[in-house]
Amino acid sequence: MVVGEKGFVDFSLSRKDYATLKRISHPIMPKVSVIIPTHNRPAMLKRAVNSVLVQTYQDFEIIIVDDGVHERARDVAKSFSDNRIRYIPHEQECGAPAARNTGIKNSAGEFIAFLDDDDEWLPLKLELQVRALTENPEAGLCFCGFEAVGENDKRLYLNKYSREGLIEPYLDVLNKSFAWTSSILARKNVLDRGFLFDEKLLKNQEWDLTLRMAKAKVKFYSINQVLLKLHVHGNQLGGPSNLPNRILGLHVFIQKHDIDYRKHPRQLSRRYSELALLYKDNKQRIKSLEYFAKAFFTYPRVEYVRGFISMLGGVFLKRILKKMYLKTILARYVERNKVIASLQRIINSLYGDTKTMRDMVNIVQTKDFMKKKFSFGHAGDFEVMMLYVLIRLMRPEVIIETGVASGRSSWAPLQALNENKKGKLYSIDFPQYFKGDSPEMFVADTGRPEFKGFVPEGEMPGWLVPQELRSRWELILGKSREKLPELLSKLGSVNIFYHDSDHSYQNMTFEYVAVWPHVSRGGFLLSDDIKHNNAFMDFINKNEIRDYHTSFGFGLMRKT
Repeated sequence: MVVGEKGFVDFSLSRKDYATLKRISHPIMPKVSVIIPTHNRPAMLKRAVNSVLVQTYQDFEIIIVDDGVHERARDVAKSFSDNRIRYIPHEQECGAPAARNTGIKNSAGEFIAFLDDDDEWLPLKLELQVRALTENPEAGLCFCGFEAVGENDKRLYLNKYSREGLIEPYLDVLNKSFAWTSSILARKNVLDRGFLFDEKLLKNQEWDLTLRMAKAKVKFYSINQVLLKLHVHGNQLGGPSNLPNRILGLHVFIQKHDIDYRKHPRQLSRRYSELALLYKDNKQRIKSLEYFAKAFFTYPRVEYVRGFISMLGGVFLKRILKKMYLKTILARYVERNKVIASLQRIINSLYGDTKTMRDMVNIVQTKDFMKKKFSFGHAGDFEVMMLYVLIRLMRPEVIIETGVASGRSSWAPLQALNENKKGKLYSIDFPQYFKGDSPEMFVADTGRPEFKGFVPEGEMPGWLVPQELRSRWELILGKSREKLPELLSKLGSVNIFYHDSDHSYQNMTFEYVAVWPHVSRGGFLLSDDIKHNNAFMDFINKNEIRDYHTSFGFGLMRKT
């Protein structure tokens, strides 16, 4: 170990000497250890070090780990008159992850910050991040936004996380990488729990590190502010010569975290889609088709179909479009999965993302009421699945629905009540009958196609409801304007109300206004066909209701 005339510390990598080094160089331990790995880029290194020295927060040490054997950075390190700078040379090139790990193992600070030699910090970076971790002791890592710049400091793009504050980021990190290495400030006692950079990975080392930390339930703190300037040059923008490494790196990353991705098909499909696009850029058409297909069958999305078709070319595309039945089946498959994903999202928002919630959404898809028996006179998949899942989770005593028709929307809640072994459904319907096999269609005043009648002559509303479920059901025939106020007066309160009767603005508003005062705290008002007019959103806005969701023309509001 040598202490130079300007205070610069140069020492060979020796754990035995390190305790001595601490006593000589840092009688008072620094708060932050800034680790800068460098590789044959002395000019860039000087800019990076300068960006640390001008920080508004000054309690730090700088550890320069030199992984380049051709252009040593010793002279750059010695050029600064600051005894907080230490220089550690690797005897042979080991790679950036190994250089960062060398810095971690030889750091003295309570917090560890990383800075690549071609990046630079903005002056407030350390101050804001140290404050965030100090004020939030439960957080193990803090990251910030950054701007990427090209030649002449031309801004290329901004990258900021969607929100500020404390987060539990496992699913978000599994979905995409958002904490750039140079944006990270972490607690050393957290990194010392085995969270080092994986030196075997070619790419995505910071993504791997943050994913492992998030999986171990380490909380992150997000600063939604640009505090880092990321200099993009050469193949960092994804130039063709770098594509093979990016493809291989992503394959290795997916393989390493295979168990996590298998549990979360939506996130896995995104990785496959990324591979498809990389193969496309690399002119590997067959591999691109393969991974667009993998993405779709893992978690169907229309964008994957578009990507697949775009790779087929004109001749293949025409052949596919001629086979319209395949297109129809595909569209139905995509739509069904969109419905299920939306249902899961809303249920998770209401009750949390737990195994119970995921199991419930899987269970509802197996129920008999999910088999559509008519092309008219029944609620859609989303509505009946939502009704069933909400009732199974909430276990209500009183449910009211307006509009029965074939009874699919009655069957689902009655099935749930039967499995709950409690509760009763009251259904109000003003039956409109039709003759023959199907009702006649007409165009209503709203310009929308409607049926002339929903109930076959000789049947009663709800004719689909199985007999064994009817003990918890009371069917009331009549118009909701007359029967609903009477029923509410009799019952006093209702846990769940579902509107699916006359969808005029006046009638929908009437039912919402009549029912809402009777909805119990924590109860729900549900409404179908809210796209027919503005009644649902007007009611939401007028009553300043904040807890609501809409999807597929269906609306839900919860009384808090």
